[in-house]
Amino acid sequence: MEPIPVRAHGAIGLGTLILAIGFTAGAAAYEDVLLGVIGLLNLALAYSWAVTPSFTLFQNRLEIYNRLGGVRRQSFFPRLDQLEVRGRQLFLQDTRLPVADATLARARDWRRVVDAIQAARISAPRS
Repeated sequence: MEPIPVRAHGAIGLGTLILAIGFTAGAAAYEDVLLGVIGLLNLALAYSWAVTPSFTLFQNRLEIYNRLGGVRRQSFFPRLDQLEVRGRQLFLQDTRLPVADATLARARDWRRVVDAIQAARISAPRS
């Protein structure tokens, strides 16, 4: 199975970009360094939302990423069919806390994740 990156919806990056432009314009108008720094941080976040996936599903693990850094957390599982889809969240079997949340994810990416898990459940050996 190819890794499936799940990216955030494009409106989130666009909204953060608009905030960055607003703060940067305010910094220029009021000659305020702090507003400029906040604008640059929002610009970095907008870039991150547009480029970095929220999480990536592999055959035996799930990697969840920080917005401005590398991997925040990895969850390992023996087989893909051990993941459960409840709403727009992924859970390991018999757990109450979600492993990943796809509330802000693109619908097409989330559909690929759900399809991969369902295909793994169909082809999994029954025990």
